[in-house]
Amino acid sequence: MNQRMHAAAKAKAMELLNEYAKKVAELTGLQPGSLKLALLQGKPRATVKHAILEFINTNNPTIMICGSRGMGAVKRMLVGSVADFLMHNAKCTVMVVKDETAAPRTPKKFPTSAAATQQWIINEAADSA
Repeated sequence: MNQRMHAAAKAKAMELLNEYAKKVAELTGLQPGSLKLALLQGKPRATVKHAILEFINTNNPTIMICGSRGMGAVKRMLVGSVADFLMHNAKCTVMVVKDETAAPRTPKKFPTSAAATQQWIINEAADSA
């Protein structure tokens, strides 16, 4: 990525971080300045979840707040979940928040035959990509 695109992406990310910090401060009664914001950039070939875990292990935060896209169990199994990984591996409290504007998920009917199950898994994986 060229430097101008990188700088623009970083500026937008910081803008979003500050916006969310204000919301967290309002909901918790904390002062926005008391929250430590961190914009992480993973090492090449490192996954996002490992970059976040490295940050947690290095900085020892009291709590880590992360979002959830609300994937179903099958999608989480196929593509993984950063929030799930952090809940099981972080040494601090992890709070997972859902997008309040997201539409509620409707439960899917599971297939009953082996062939239908195989096709369903393929479709779920394609939807996740």
